[in-house]
Amino acid sequence: MSSASSSWKLQQAQNLVQQGLFEQAASVLSSFSSSSSSSSSSSSHQDFLAWTLSACCHYQMGSPEVALKFATQAIASRPSHTASYVEAAKASFWMGQLEQAINLAEEGLAKLNVKPEDAHIHVVHSGKANISAKAKLCNMRHRAIALMDGFEPKERGTVAYRLGDALAGIVQTNEAIAQATTGHVDASLYSNRCAMLVHVAEASTPATYAAALKLTPPYDADELAGALTCVFAAVSKGQTQGKQQPPSRADWLRAALVDARTCHQARPSWFRANLRVATCLSKMGRASDAKATLEEALVTVESEHRADIRAALDDLKSQTSDGTPEHADPKAAADAKFAAKEYKAAVTLYRRAIEQRPRDAVLHSNLSAALCGMGNYAEAAASARTAITCDPRWGKAYLRLGTALHFANNLEDAYCVYMKGFDVASSAGESSRTVASKCQSAAKSLLSIIPKEVSSSVASWRDEWFRRDAQRDRKRLRIFVTSDLHVDQHGNISWCDRISSTAFRNDILIVAGDVGDTANAVKICMRKLSPKFRRVFYCAGNHDLWIRPDTSDEYPDSICKLFSLENLCETTGQERGSVTMRPMEVARGVFVVPLNSWYHYTFDTYHPKPGGLLYDKFCKWPVNVDDVAEYMLALNGWRLNAVEKRIEEVRKEGLEPVVISCSHFLPRVELPYPHGCDTTEMAKAVGCLELEDQVARLGSQVHVYGHTHINGDGPCGVNSERRYVQYALEGGGSKLYCIYDNGILHGKEVWE
Repeated sequence: MSSASSSWKLQQAQNLVQQGLFEQAASVLSSFSSSSSSSSSSSSHQDFLAWTLSACCHYQMGSPEVALKFATQAIASRPSHTASYVEAAKASFWMGQLEQAINLAEEGLAKLNVKPEDAHIHVVHSGKANISAKAKLCNMRHRAIALMDGFEPKERGTVAYRLGDALAGIVQTNEAIAQATTGHVDASLYSNRCAMLVHVAEASTPATYAAALKLTPPYDADELAGALTCVFAAVSKGQTQGKQQPPSRADWLRAALVDARTCHQARPSWFRANLRVATCLSKMGRASDAKATLEEALVTVESEHRADIRAALDDLKSQTSDGTPEHADPKAAADAKFAAKEYKAAVTLYRRAIEQRPRDAVLHSNLSAALCGMGNYAEAAASARTAITCDPRWGKAYLRLGTALHFANNLEDAYCVYMKGFDVASSAGESSRTVASKCQSAAKSLLSIIPKEVSSSVASWRDEWFRRDAQRDRKRLRIFVTSDLHVDQHGNISWCDRISSTAFRNDILIVAGDVGDTANAVKICMRKLSPKFRRVFYCAGNHDLWIRPDTSDEYPDSICKLFSLENLCETTGQERGSVTMRPMEVARGVFVVPLNSWYHYTFDTYHPKPGGLLYDKFCKWPVNVDDVAEYMLALNGWRLNAVEKRIEEVRKEGLEPVVISCSHFLPRVELPYPHGCDTTEMAKAVGCLELEDQVARLGSQVHVYGHTHINGDGPCGVNSERRYVQYALEGGGSKLYCIYDNGILHGKEVWE
């Protein structure tokens, strides 16, 4: 990569980070992590910046392990720069490695000539803008120390909140309240927790706080869940916590108001208790109630603090003197702010309107558009999904969701949503014609972009999961194959149940397509297979992409179903990656590569022209049916690039790679398929000649396929050293077929 190109990419990544677009920034930076040397002697300052930015991005994306890896590289390359110490300390803290976080912070401070005993001097509230690396390191050190056993829960809560972690503060304050003497209400504890709840409510992305509760060490899941106890108690009495949706801004504020009133009841003359109540009421849009509270407080609070009450009252009056009546519908004001591109103000007003009309799809949709304007695409997508829940037949909500996903570079999901929006808007008639046209145009554009661009989900897999098992011993690995399970026919689902639950727990299974006619059939099958194998690889067959009208599948087209099956696999297994349609290095230098494929009439080399029969009539394509095979092959581009790149690295390490590719359709005309008077055009619907080019490009030693239900294992063609294997359940393959056994490529049936 040239210096000019590197500088441009770094600037682009920095701009994306400043906008909070961390996944997109990480995608831009991925070229550095792959092309730069990991040795400190040969790395440049640009490498250091790229690694430090990558650490920041992955920390914000919820991957502290990856963040720590990049930060460690940055420290090794430029030990005198403190920015990388900040990122490393943050990642260590998140993973619960408090002592390591303290050590990293102190190492960074040593570079700044700050002694540990003097660190407290530089601690500042992390809510301040542009605080220095020195202050950040001091904050992290102080925070880690505070969360160890030296402080009482109340003190730990105060420190955590002062350093910007409101959730940690809530957790610790909950513990302090639980430890309080029975019958005694410590007003200061409820005052503190009220402030923390308001802080969360006013965060730009409050939903992310709720999501983080299960992910943020050093607290265990039960303790973190306690952070929301007061929220659920305030807004959903009598219901179990497990049934709740993530709390909204209004939920957090209602919980804060409960704490404020508890505090006020315990100490009615305390000025801070009155201020807490007024603040909550004001933020809930109840300005007149807040005003009444403060006016009453002018009489009841201690005289020395009445000036604070007057100041708060004046501030409240100034906030409500913009000419908008207090009880007027804020939607009109929000629309005006949005039209003026004052998106932050529009977001505040739309949220206020939603508190009054929480089931109004238009408000949630408009909020999504305003959040997109701010560059907050995750929250924009969440708001659009809420709009769809409120009114599933309103096409514009799908357009909003597609836009948010598109801007977040989640291209496959965006395409599916746009197509769904097109269907919904088209069925709504003349009034939604414009929305339908916009959805169709956006989807068509994405359809051509997806094979060429690396979307956020693909980049995440390529960078974090593709090599997840790369250090495993290739001599302690078995790989099994099957295909054409058709679990929704002939009672075949029982085959999954008969597989041993213990014999294959460390092994790999490849399923070469045609699992079932519906997405639900695929889901049920993968749920049964996943616990029995370390990883299950799957590529879609023609039956898998059917959209039958008599089933629950309601996909706009078969490309949407393909993308949805990829998501389904990622979320169906025991963990992400335990079931996948994407390539992976399953042991050192051993690759399994599922390939998308479809048949083409040119596979019939005797009569390479379109036939008269229509195969797979239940498939629905957004492109000409004769172009489907080409599009499927184009989707394999990033797979081929990622595997080729890693193969080159493996060879440089002195190891010969083993590549096992798989597709549902046949890559060579010499492979057997049904012939006869009833199947005169079968050759046009079984394979694709160009698929073999991709298999050869990978250098596969074994290619696994399905579709024809004719089982076999052996070379194909002149001078071919590659084995082509089919072991279809519907072709008599009632067991599992092992093609790789502890470092040796071979073939044998196995069942236990």
